[in-house]
Amino acid sequence: MAAIEIIMTVKKNIANATSFADIFGQLDGHDDTEKLKSLRRSFAYLARLVHSDFAASEDKDAADQVFRQLVELRSAAEDAVRSGKYGSAKLKGSAGAAFLKSTLAEYFLDEVPFRQGDFSVLFLARTNNDPKKKVLVKVAADPTLNPWLEKEAEITARFQDAEAGDDLSRIAPFVQKISDAFYVSGERGIKKRVSVLQYFPEHVTLTEVLEAFPNGLDPLDAAWIFRRVIGQVIAASMAKVVHGALVPDHILVHPLTHEPVHIGWGHAIEVGGKIRQIIGRWRNYYPPEVFAKEEADQRTDIFMAGKIMIALLGGDVRGNVLPSGLPKEAGRIIRACLEPAITQRPKDGMEVMQDFTRAIKSAWGRKYRPLYLPVRD
Repeated sequence: MAAIEIIMTVKKNIANATSFADIFGQLDGHDDTEKLKSLRRSFAYLARLVHSDFAASEDKDAADQVFRQLVELRSAAEDAVRSGKYGSAKLKGSAGAAFLKSTLAEYFLDEVPFRQGDFSVLFLARTNNDPKKKVLVKVAADPTLNPWLEKEAEITARFQDAEAGDDLSRIAPFVQKISDAFYVSGERGIKKRVSVLQYFPEHVTLTEVLEAFPNGLDPLDAAWIFRRVIGQVIAASMAKVVHGALVPDHILVHPLTHEPVHIGWGHAIEVGGKIRQIIGRWRNYYPPEVFAKEEADQRTDIFMAGKIMIALLGGDVRGNVLPSGLPKEAGRIIRACLEPAITQRPKDGMEVMQDFTRAIKSAWGRKYRPLYLPVRD
């Protein structure tokens, strides 16, 4: 069978699918880890079939389109595995098969959810204003969760509305922008909040990075990513909030340009407040003051940044154990971030950034390293 025929067959199967199993098949394994490995094997097989590298020049656009669909479906299927809904999620006629309209634009949502957020369901969508460009449409999972989306909008607006030259305005390009917000009526007329956000197709979450490198990254790659994580700590401080959920899901990086995107602001609290919402799957990333229901500040985010660095290096996140091979001074700085007592940690993210930058520059100099994520199997 010619390559284009295979591509079109996969495209047809996707169009006719009513469940993730119709695309990726039934998954082997008894736990999420085994099922995710099975899912990625299926994805890798299909990805090779439709990849544009194996298509004729005139068929590359069609191949790229199907490949992007598979990537989006794989992400949604992974979320469904983690939430225990892989076998029950229906693609056709799902809540995502929708047309939404605000006073600014019309949105045509993909049928398959792109992500399951902490307080929402996210869909890729196209708009009548720019049909070629995709956006992310975030719909509150329940009307009671509207305030979390409203808080996210209020905090991100601090960056977007800052005057030119202000520190917040300089960070604004790296904070996911909300371009539209409105409410839709659900059952019994109860309204759900909808936020429309920028979509960054070339960026990856640190969750995806960790899954691609389960044994840890090369320390030189982990080092530049850690600086981006600390950048998010600094951004939160400038906005006068504690991010409150600095976990791998909420940090995006571009593997080639290294540009970050700071997300997850619905969890943020004012400095001196208490973090009351813990993301269960990232429980080991939260510092002692959160569980003790004590006040949080920038040092809370610094602790979580240190946890992320341990994960990036392939260390023991729960036990705060860094692997060997890291320059001594860099290791000291990371361990300082992880002091159990908040008063013993560095006072601000800029201090950590400057110290860490000096340490890695002294050890390795300055060099650019593209991050190539392997095809997962």
